[in-house]
Amino acid sequence: MRGSSQQRTSLRLLLDENVPRRLHEALISKGIDATTVQTEGLTGEENGKVVRHAVNHNRIIVTFDEDFLGLVNLDERVRVVRIAIPQRKAIRVLQKLAEEIVDSCSKLNGAKFVEITERQLGFQSSFSA
Repeated sequence: MRGSSQQRTSLRLLLDENVPRRLHEALISKGIDATTVQTEGLTGEENGKVVRHAVNHNRIIVTFDEDFLGLVNLDERVRVVRIAIPQRKAIRVLQKLAEEIVDSCSKLNGAKFVEITERQLGFQSSFSA
């Protein structure tokens, strides 16, 4: 298991509405403080409002949505982990993806965002959509 127990418990994540519930459950089972846009009453809200909420609650946004990368300059405290793989693939590797999210959060030191790619999760490159 990557990441120390202390590092895991200090992570505070806000999962965007496009993140599967099963991934939320996988993160919770690893001792991560993860909440969702739905739980926080932000379903359907504009991304800027989600960003402000995350900043105000000291949370890292986890999303499949590329649009959040354009909002990282709203506040110097914004942090985003973007999952840059199709959701249908992500669902097949939830535990590995949960570990990669934890690992990616540690790489945010001074950075505004990181992306998790298919390669990081062990998928071979393909030309199919």
